[in-house]
Amino acid sequence: MDRVETVVDQALAAGFYVVLNVHHDSWIWADVTLGSANITAIEERFSRLWAQIGTRFACKSSKLIFEAINEPVGDTQEHATKLNKLNDIFLAQINKAGGYNPQRVVSLGGLGQDAIKTSRWFVRGTTYPSQPWGLQFHYYSPYDFIFSAWGKTIWGSDADKEAILTDFTLFNGNFSSIPAFVGEWDASPANTEPAARWKYVDYFIRTANKFKYSTILWDNGNDHYNRAANTWSDDIFISTLFSAVAGTQNSLADSSTDASATTQSSGATLFHKVGDPVVAQTVSYLLNGNTLTAIKNSAGTALTSSQ
Repeated sequence: MDRVETVVDQALAAGFYVVLNVHHDSWIWADVTLGSANITAIEERFSRLWAQIGTRFACKSSKLIFEAINEPVGDTQEHATKLNKLNDIFLAQINKAGGYNPQRVVSLGGLGQDAIKTSRWFVRGTTYPSQPWGLQFHYYSPYDFIFSAWGKTIWGSDADKEAILTDFTLFNGNFSSIPAFVGEWDASPANTEPAARWKYVDYFIRTANKFKYSTILWDNGNDHYNRAANTWSDDIFISTLFSAVAGTQNSLADSSTDASATTQSSGATLFHKVGDPVVAQTVSYLLNGNTLTAIKNSAGTALTSSQ
């Protein structure tokens, strides 16, 4: 038993669903966009690869999902047509491998697993029509916030929220009868400011809930979970995520302006310099219809109204 199968077995034994895919090979040998690409050779290699994977995992449980290829590159109808054929090859090989595979749920997707490109060009082939399947798309938007490009740290305006809702609405409108899920998304502590990150995860998950989309948080080892220390990088983010999944609308601190950079937002936090007189100050919170029941100090002791 090799290492890959051991990981799959361990995850299944722990009760997880597992998505097993050909990951980023389209950036290397399976790039159908290159003018020099030998499409016949790519199709042959792809076919042999999924024949082996399908055979190796043919008798695994229904919690194992096959995904043809992760984020295949391409920007045109021609590229999409080649990808659609790879999806057909994928379906053919796993079915030929037998076992539970003909009943196994599979994940299909369009170019880049991008919602817009998928909506424009994805076509499900007519082979193996009884194969259970769903669509996967990835979401890393807005790019300048999620990846801290150009130093953007602010998120949470009405326009920001409307952009996510619009993207999900359009995708759902194109594939309303097809089960779908967000296979990757992120708002990493490594790239985003806390208050904005908490707002993002709260709204993102609750919006996904509206369309009954499950989501998979991307973590390449540098984002959310410290594997060596067995700790989360941002406990509030994780708590907010699970609360939102359960349908709870969180009470989040409103963003306040950082005096050092007026275009940057930070958490709704008050700072008091040791030795300075204590004076009345205010801070705003977005209670989202909830009620403030207590304020606690760092030791977890609730303060009285006079404090």
